[in-house]
Amino acid sequence: MSNAEKPMINYKPNNQFVKDRFHLNYFVKGKGKTDIVFLHGFGLSTYSWIFIENKFDLEKFRLVLIDLKGSGFSDKPKDGDYSIKAQAEIITSLLKHLRIKEFNLIAHSYGGIVGLYLLYLNNGKNIPKAILEDTPGFNDFTPFFIKALKNPLLRFIGLKLLTPKFLAKKIIKKTFYNDNESISRLLRQYTYFYSLKHNDRAMIKMAEQLVPKNLDEIIENYKNIESKILVVWGENDELVSLVQGQKLKQRFKNSEMSIIKECGHVPHEEKPNEFFEAIVEFLN
Repeated sequence: MSNAEKPMINYKPNNQFVKDRFHLNYFVKGKGKTDIVFLHGFGLSTYSWIFIENKFDLEKFRLVLIDLKGSGFSDKPKDGDYSIKAQAEIITSLLKHLRIKEFNLIAHSYGGIVGLYLLYLNNGKNIPKAILEDTPGFNDFTPFFIKALKNPLLRFIGLKLLTPKFLAKKIIKKTFYNDNESISRLLRQYTYFYSLKHNDRAMIKMAEQLVPKNLDEIIENYKNIESKILVVWGENDELVSLVQGQKLKQRFKNSEMSIIKECGHVPHEEKPNEFFEAIVEFLN
């Protein structure tokens, strides 16, 4: 962490939930009666939500923002279980610790895969509303950086020979529509988190265990989900195409879709105002 370039705002670990000697970092904001759980994308952290978290009415909502295992300020154990099932289980344990029985969900990309598993566990009966943002929900898609992390030669080049700053710049260019503006605004923050100790090995483990072993069963179960689903997508997403989002939306029995124009894979960072407008009416 000493080699990590500091972010442009004051950002540091907050609450630590401990389970079997594993430390999960999370933030709780607001004091409302409606809980919203936030799950970030691959290689990101709770920092990813800073552009929208203060837009919520914190008298009405309570936000629970989680650094997934291997991400942000959560632990990155060397030989740990980084499966989607394991991610869902520790989130469930945290929510039990916080005495949260029912919650709404906002989940992006990799976090959306974890969110789909949470919906699968009991058909979403404890999740009245779920927002799935640019979430790969099928078994016919693997992002370029996941392929690279699974390849021993490419991941050695990407994680050992390239600097975190160079890697962050490449990721931003691939995931944002207006990449030049996004690089100038986000490069320092992305570089900071890619520089954290053991981040590289955690990303490899997460990539290797990305696909749930029972993915076909989870996909088949989409039609049984009782939650109201809002699928939000960046129109110009190059990682997970809009067609994937439309396909996902059609699988749920109670769903709607919102498309953010001139936007890539991370709408809540690239177009936070438009993203919030798309979700606030749904949540209210």
